[in-house]
Amino acid sequence: MVAVMAVLAAVVYKIGRDRPAALDPNVPLKVELPAGAEVEDMAMGDGQALLRLRDGAAERLLRIDLATGRVVARYDLVKP
Repeated sequence: MVAVMAVLAAVVYKIGRDRPAALDPNVPLKVELPAGAEVEDMAMGDGQALLRLRDGAAERLLRIDLATGRVVARYDLVKP
């Protein structure tokens, strides 16, 4: 679990380190999750969030732009 957190933090850092944050703390942000998915973990940095989701046995990552709420990337996690 600690290794997953380290990877999540590194990914969020690398994908957003050159981008300024444009967050307004007074405006609620809505992020649409896939039906049945639950947030297992989250990391934030530089205006983006990386959510680790579990949907049954499947796991995935969603990279979200916090200024717009738009899903920027989806990563399916698979075990070899």
